[in-house]
Amino acid sequence: MLAQLIKDIRTKISAIDGVKYCAVYNSQDIDSEGETNKIHDFLKPAVLIEVSDEDMEVNQLGAGVQIYDPLKIRLHILHEEYDAMDGTLEQNLNVYTFKQTLYAALDSFKPAGCSQWVRAGEKRDHNHTNIYKFIQEYITTYVDKPTPDETTLASPSISGRVFV
Repeated sequence: MLAQLIKDIRTKISAIDGVKYCAVYNSQDIDSEGETNKIHDFLKPAVLIEVSDEDMEVNQLGAGVQIYDPLKIRLHILHEEYDAMDGTLEQNLNVYTFKQTLYAALDSFKPAGCSQWVRAGEKRDHNHTNIYKFIQEYITTYVDKPTPDETTLASPSISGRVFV
């Protein structure tokens, strides 16, 4: 179940030192005009989790079990800092340390049902005023089952289906 995978990712990220907010990505960082969102504010540094459906293929493995291959996870990293108190006003270098900390914590991450994560890319989003934003993309595969407890062969149900 993708919902459990997202919960596992959120738990892992929330435990990383410095993360002040972690949630599912739903364009919280922009408003309807494409500007930095001033309505839905949250503490930063923040990490927003996006399960991308871009180029996602879902293949049947049998007995209702499917594999997402590839499954792309995008992490929207939002960091706000106006003055590091080191003479570099409005030149946030701490965001680079933060995003590297996130990468180090997630390198080789392997939540239940997934293959080991591999960082496939990273880009800076320059469309935000006073907010530094990076998007890290990780690629994995994910095996999805109809329900979490159907991992062993069961007796056929009334409909005649057998779960493996």
